[in-house]
Amino acid sequence: MICESWIERIAKQLNMSANEVRRKNMYVPGDTTFFQLKLEEHDATTMKCWDHILQSSNYNSRLKEVEDWNQNNIYKKRGIACIPVMYGISFMNKFLEKA
Repeated sequence: MICESWIERIAKQLNMSANEVRRKNMYVPGDTTFFQLKLEEHDATTMKCWDHILQSSNYNSRLKEVEDWNQNNIYKKRGIACIPVMYGISFMNKFLEKA
């Protein structure tokens, strides 16, 4: 939750959407994770998954509906979020971390 607050503040400061900031911080092929796994082309699928989820869920149109609702309602508000997560699964062998 703290990191998401940072992302929201950074996005506001840069006049970007929080999802743009999230996407710019995703792993790409050739990056090394904090647990020292170098990502190959088939490992770094986060952006493809992210784009697919946003498109298949109609996220942007639903976000617009939420924003319109919130502008027209003083006391009752709605929200919507999509948060990417990537983590190691704590195996000691790097080849097992690709799950």
